[in-house]
Amino acid sequence: MLAKEMPIIDEASKTVYEVTAEEHARQLLKARQDQIRCENDAKLYKERLEKRCAEAEQAYEEVKAENEELKRKLEELLKNK
Repeated sequence: MLAKEMPIIDEASKTVYEVTAEEHARQLLKARQDQIRCENDAKLYKERLEKRCAEAEQAYEEVKAENEELKRKLEELLKNK
């Protein structure tokens, strides 16, 4: 209830309301900090994942090129037999 609806509020009740509001504010702040931390962790994870994908693609292309070279050499050897 609002203070306007209850003009008489004893000090104990007021303190309870204030403590509850402070605790609620702390919980909201902690939740926001946790959200920011999670967002930052997600960004780092995404960057690492993208880097690993790029490295894997590069390694794949290198192996593919090496396989093509070996295939070409094998075909030459088979022709010369």
